[in-house]
Amino acid sequence: MDKRKRIPYHLNAESVESLPMQEIIWILRGADEMIGVGGRSLLCKLLKGSNSKVIFDHKLNLSPVFGVFHNLTIEEIMHRVDKTIYLGYLKLEYRGKLPVFSFTESGWEIERETMVNELYKTISECVQRNEITYCEKLKDRNRGMILALNDKLRREADASFSSFLEAWKVIEYRNVRDEIGVTLEIINERGKSDETS
Repeated sequence: MDKRKRIPYHLNAESVESLPMQEIIWILRGADEMIGVGGRSLLCKLLKGSNSKVIFDHKLNLSPVFGVFHNLTIEEIMHRVDKTIYLGYLKLEYRGKLPVFSFTESGWEIERETMVNELYKTISECVQRNEITYCEKLKDRNRGMILALNDKLRREADASFSSFLEAWKVIEYRNVRDEIGVTLEIINERGKSDETS
């Protein structure tokens, strides 16, 4: 690919000396919606809560961070996004002629924890409503994230999660299925100890 055909970008964190961790988490969560396909302008529109057609065409309005920076200008949001890149949580890589986002290792660690917490909350709500079909949406997700989710379930879930986990276990690949099996044993044992105490 002739580099001259690439669309250039220029980072500018302007006067953003530091970013609160919550803002970094929001920016990373928004970037996750467009890893490998979108860049800074699209992310800024998402975080602003833009009514742009591209946002709705890609269903980015459904993102949990849609509009979190509604009170800022696009330029102010861009400076925060660029600061997140400068801090080493995100990077831009060319796909064809466009610069698109990818996570750095430290950025993915933060985003993975955010996603695990979101998934755990959603699973808890499904368990309360006795809905187990959500487990189908967990298959083929990032393996490291799913293993981290299993760890959280082992630490925090109770026996009421058993039906959900059993349904999930049936559809998963062997390695993840084995991990879910261990999680089931742990939460069921914990349920027995709670009954006897």
